Amino acid sequence: MQILDLPKQMTDTHTDVVIVGSGPIGVSCAIRFARKGLTVAVLEQGEAITDPAGSHLRNQPGFQHDPDAFFGAVEPFLQPVMASGQDAVLPGIADTAAIGGQGVLWTNNCPRASVFERFDALGDAQWNDYYGEAETALQVTTNAATGSRVGANIKERLLPGLRGEGRTLQSLPFSGGRAKGDGLHFAGTADLLTAVDCDVRERIRIYAPALAHKILYKNGKVTGVAVQSGDTNDQVLSAGIFLIAGGALGTPRLLHKSGIRHEALGRGFSFHALYFAQLVLSPELASTPARDDVPPRYWIAPTQNAPWHIQVLRDTCPLPVVEAVDNPNRLLEFQAFLPVEFNQANSLSFNDDGKISVTYSFSERDREGMQRLEDDIRHLGEKLGPWRRGGEPVWVPAGTSHLVGTCRMDCEGTSGVSDRNAKVHGFDNLYLAGAGVIPAPVAVNPTLTALALAFKSCDHALQSA
Repeated sequence: MQILDLPKQMTDTHTDVVIVGSGPIGVSCAIRFARKGLTVAVLEQGEAITDPAGSHLRNQPGFQHDPDAFFGAVEPFLQPVMASGQDAVLPGIADTAAIGGQGVLWTNNCPRASVFERFDALGDAQWNDYYGEAETALQVTTNAATGSRVGANIKERLLPGLRGEGRTLQSLPFSGGRAKGDGLHFAGTADLLTAVDCDVRERIRIYAPALAHKILYKNGKVTGVAVQSGDTNDQVLSAGIFLIAGGALGTPRLLHKSGIRHEALGRGFSFHALYFAQLVLSPELASTPARDDVPPRYWIAPTQNAPWHIQVLRDTCPLPVVEAVDNPNRLLEFQAFLPVEFNQANSLSFNDDGKISVTYSFSERDREGMQRLEDDIRHLGEKLGPWRRGGEPVWVPAGTSHLVGTCRMDCEGTSGVSDRNAKVHGFDNLYLAGAGVIPAPVAVNPTLTALALAFKSCDHALQSA
């Protein structure tokens, strides 16, 4: 990975493509453009927080032995963005600036959206094709937890009841693979770039720290991006194609700061209401402490009757548990995601200082879904063992999970910030990528869906260039 200072090493202020954001989506798009022979400049406002730069923070050895320490370690890299007095509205909203973007802190879970959730940005065949390409780009595997003895016991206990409800329990798609021993290796930007040919990597330059603070345009065409680094004067980087992949907060904030303020910007956003719990498996379901085992990693896909996504796994727990457990193989978490309704009354507004003000409330339908989800998790947990003291089911503060729709694309009669190719309305060469583009409720983790849409945007940009 070539990471260059700005402006000292930016000797050429024109490139074929400018991408704002060095997360997995931005870098995957950079690779896609570079494979077509284009030169790409990736602008990242943050610095490296891992070694090598852009690798996943979760891969540090300490987190393999103590995964629950990860949440505390992440805290210093989350930047509060709420305006004064707004923390109580959506207390979990925060941003990240680092080489590798939010991908340095990502859970790496990459399931596809259920067919009934897919919206009209892509046809059925396109969804499958672009999902497949996104899985390849993110190095997604369903084999990360293969061989888990605990997992096999959990599946035997849960699957019959789920099948009776028309539901499934399957391996959770994961971006990465098995690490040495029985842990996991979490893929990050560095891994995605390392996997491609040298001639492709050589066409990609990552500039950091490099804050893209204003998009410059004239007559419906972006002419450049004004870039800052430290106290130096702005440099303007020009290109033929511009892709903004700065996250669900950073992307709309940059649009707003640049005077690109479509009516839909920040309007009707959504997120996942996250219901979390940790339990202690019944002894007959767990491996003995003396035997190493692969942590289980499953998911229960959403259905129309149960439109939420449940991860059943041993991953990491943010709750203040107080019960000692001698056998770590007996620990299991439920992470359940309920997509809350898209409502035009729910909105983000961007202040001149970069802070965000929020108007938000749960709908009656959201509350009903939350109650049904609570009942579902308690029913599933009863089959496996008691809740760990301090790990009983709880709603994690609103807004912490998977903010989407902050700069949404057009969808099924609803006008967005961009068209169905994620090209910003009124512009010939400005595209958006990331979870903020997603215009409709999707229960699963949004990264794979966001990248599938981004690849379509890249292809449209290449055809239009």
